[in-house]
Amino acid sequence: MILPFNTFSVFGLLGVMVTAPVAVVFYILYALVDRRLLDLLFANLMLCGAVGCICQFLQDNVVPAGGDARAISGAAVTTLQLFRIAFAMGLWTMATQLHFVFRYCRVDTWLSRRPWILYALAAASMPLVFSPVFLSALAEPRYGTSSWTHAVPWLPQYGPLVRAYTIVWALVQAVVLSSLIREVRKVGDAASGFMSHVGLILAAMAVSAVAVLVDLGQAALDVCSIGTFPFAAIAVGVLTTTALVKDKLAGVKREHRLARELEIAAQIQSALLPTCPPQVDGFDVAGWSCSAQETGGDTYDLAPVPGGRLLVGLADAAGHGMGAALLVSQTRALWRASLNAAHGPSRTLLQIDKLLSPDLVQEDSFVTCFIGLFDPTRSELTYASAGQGPIFFMTGINTQEGTQPRLIEEPATCPPLGKALLDAHRPRDRQFRFGEGDVVVVLSDGIYEAPGPSGDRFGIERVRQALFANRSLPADAIVARLREDLERFVGGEPQQDDMTIVVIRKT
Repeated sequence: MILPFNTFSVFGLLGVMVTAPVAVVFYILYALVDRRLLDLLFANLMLCGAVGCICQFLQDNVVPAGGDARAISGAAVTTLQLFRIAFAMGLWTMATQLHFVFRYCRVDTWLSRRPWILYALAAASMPLVFSPVFLSALAEPRYGTSSWTHAVPWLPQYGPLVRAYTIVWALVQAVVLSSLIREVRKVGDAASGFMSHVGLILAAMAVSAVAVLVDLGQAALDVCSIGTFPFAAIAVGVLTTTALVKDKLAGVKREHRLARELEIAAQIQSALLPTCPPQVDGFDVAGWSCSAQETGGDTYDLAPVPGGRLLVGLADAAGHGMGAALLVSQTRALWRASLNAAHGPSRTLLQIDKLLSPDLVQEDSFVTCFIGLFDPTRSELTYASAGQGPIFFMTGINTQEGTQPRLIEEPATCPPLGKALLDAHRPRDRQFRFGEGDVVVVLSDGIYEAPGPSGDRFGIERVRQALFANRSLPADAIVARLREDLERFVGGEPQQDDMTIVVIRKT
């Protein structure tokens, strides 16, 4: 069967058939799909290869199969221009490849921070490629005819810069592929065999190395060669892109799996919080907590205990995220298990500290914790606080002019948990007796340390003002007003720390 094109050009044709659709698909996906998965440089690399392969196919078919080169008008000029375009695309391909390596391998150098210089150099070299110093037309074709078994188009006369160009191409391919191999080996590849990331890039290196050797050999034999450049570029592009997209896909899958695990952890942590405030005759009780991330280092507890009392707990682990969430959940479990046996908040804190401290391997890990036993029949709160403060008491003070409202701030009663310090400090229980309208507020430091747009903090003073101004409202309204003041202050700034509030008010 006689093909309608020179068989030698089948490589270029196959390259176009592969790379052009791949480039189009990448551009569409980049525009429509998650951009964490795709890099626009993938599509640019494919486009460079596609243009080079088109030039290769056309230059091999300037003289049809079995045709006479002398009989084709303008064959020399057409072939020359196609060669020049292919060389120009090779320049742009090298710049794109190096830019791709800088980004993928996270190279931090003066040049990698200014990738536009690569494209500027490629653009500045274009006039040389299109000058007679680089390539010039032959007066006569090197061969008079071209057969379907061995297509030889009208080859131009190469200049001294072609050999230098070939050497630069070889150096760029060596840098690109060796950098990619180091990066992939550093990341690690769970797959094995030829289709692994490393296998694909090694295959790309082999293809490129063979192509460069062929080009160097042809240049040494005074045969101007560019035919293997587009083919090598596209082989490298397809194989490395396949490998790196596999790596991106694996990374996105890991991210999705981690996001799902975080979502489940957040649901579990949320389920540990009270679903609704307990109903206590003569009192309002309210609580609220909001994490800075999917999971947080804050928690609170409002749980009934024997004797008609109510456990009031608030804990804040250092930091936020998954580690802090695990630590604070462990603390919550320990206070629930230890409270009855310890017979009081301070002894509960001692017991938790003994159990928690050996498990904290990091020096900066600790938990601030407030534990209170609220007895509504006696209108009394017995509490101890390990590093959690200040604790706000709003009460009426009897004076000659009558009852005057007053805001009292009490510090923590002992150091935070997890430092094995409580034995030396011997914390003691403290009591607060409620009068009519009295309020107790416990909150984590994420409230008063919340930053505003100007960088200043919400601060204790704004907390005081909000609590004092709303002291006559129900407990849930006090929480709501404090949140409103906080939201106005931060002005849409992202939340940086977990926030928790617990309020008890005697009606």
